[in-house]
Amino acid sequence: VESSRFHAMNLIGAMDRCVDAVVEAEHSLPRVGLVVLDDWCNPTGRIEKASFDAVIDLAKRIKPETTLLLISKSGTDVTGSEEAYRSRSKSEFEQNGFDICGLYADQKNIVHLDFNGDVQDCRIEESGFFV
Repeated sequence: VESSRFHAMNLIGAMDRCVDAVVEAEHSLPRVGLVVLDDWCNPTGRIEKASFDAVIDLAKRIKPETTLLLISKSGTDVTGSEEAYRSRSKSEFEQNGFDICGLYADQKNIVHLDFNGDVQDCRIEESGFFV
């Protein structure tokens, strides 16, 4: 990968300041097309309002052609539903224009990618992600 095509930032601290740093980098670096936030919220429970508000602010401030990918752990279903995974704050994200994807393994360790209800089997290998 060319260094001009891949930029990584490790941000720690207040989420609003992290958003400012990401927006500044996205606007100043050439050809940014994807911003990925991994582990941007607590791994369990409800997504904190401050974190949720910060990613909504980020989505509004980055360029329209830049994709924002948020990665977090799914919630635990305590209702007895047969869902393969439970998206946390799903309705709030959908109300703000986000699409919800799920990546999960079933009982046979087959990995599935669920994109708005369209489920595809996939493989994750050293060389990449295959659907």
